[in-house]
Amino acid sequence: MAERTQENGVAAGFPVVEVNPQPQKGLASKLIDCLEKLIMNLMCDTSQSHPFLSGNFAPVLEETAPVKDLPVEGHLPVSTP
Repeated sequence: MAERTQENGVAAGFPVVEVNPQPQKGLASKLIDCLEKLIMNLMCDTSQSHPFLSGNFAPVLEETAPVKDLPVEGHLPVSTP
């Protein structure tokens, strides 16, 4: 593959575009934020726990010691060149 180098704002014949987004802080942005908060408050059921913080995804409170001899079942697939 050809190496692309940047010289004077042009990388291998392609112009370099710098993206620097500036968030809007106007009235429309604030109204959208309020509407989003209202919808989230109406749609979310706070009586249930968060799905990413329960069950198998719950935070671990204690760390287990490492194990050297774990039983292994199955085999590795044969790699093809």
